[in-house]
Amino acid sequence: MKNLYWWILGAVFLVVLSLALVFGVRPKPRGVIKPSNFETGHIVGQTIYKQLYLRFEPFQILLFGEGDKVFTQEVLFGFLRESRKFGPGVDRIIAIEDLEGVEEVEVTRISRTSSVLVEVVRQALDANERVLIYGLAGDTPHFHPDNLVNYLEKKLKTKALSFSFTNFNYVYDVNGINEVECRRNSKEGNQFGHLSCLAVRKSKWLKRNRKVDINKPVVTMERVGELDYVIYSNKDGR
Repeated sequence: MKNLYWWILGAVFLVVLSLALVFGVRPKPRGVIKPSNFETGHIVGQTIYKQLYLRFEPFQILLFGEGDKVFTQEVLFGFLRESRKFGPGVDRIIAIEDLEGVEEVEVTRISRTSSVLVEVVRQALDANERVLIYGLAGDTPHFHPDNLVNYLEKKLKTKALSFSFTNFNYVYDVNGINEVECRRNSKEGNQFGHLSCLAVRKSKWLKRNRKVDINKPVVTMERVGELDYVIYSNKDGR
């Protein structure tokens, strides 16, 4: 009987270990920028660069995933200007979503489904350039096997670092709309599934935070995977 117990325990352990190896174990989110009131998105971008510039150096591919268009682009502009001052910088931007007003670096507009996308990125890597790809937030983290970041890594045999933007709010969700969206996206395997669930969790946690003025824009940032960062913003307050 005792031997049977150990056999069963060993079998359970092997099953759990196998699942972890196959599907991976998602690390617990770790804070990078604590919840803070920021005056502008430009300052957020500068702060992200200052916090993580050493992290960028090994990577030739960075991805920025657009959440709120205006805020995401403000952050990007601040990020680029800070990188130009101190390096390492970005040598080229490939914009899958509309992106205007970039002055620091050349922007190439390419469709997500274009057959030349991989080749353009490959040419940049061969020229020892660092490329920033600007797309949608649901497509940039490693949360879904069909996401752009996973596709590029597979084709180009290299790793990429992603920064994805999403919104949160402090207002009590009477109808549970955010939670329903999280469950629906996750069930359907939607690319935004895990991102929307993270936003729900962050919204609930930040309601208890009393160190920021919730009537003003609040931004926080977490590392949610080995190569993924999520920026949560409540740009309008409440």
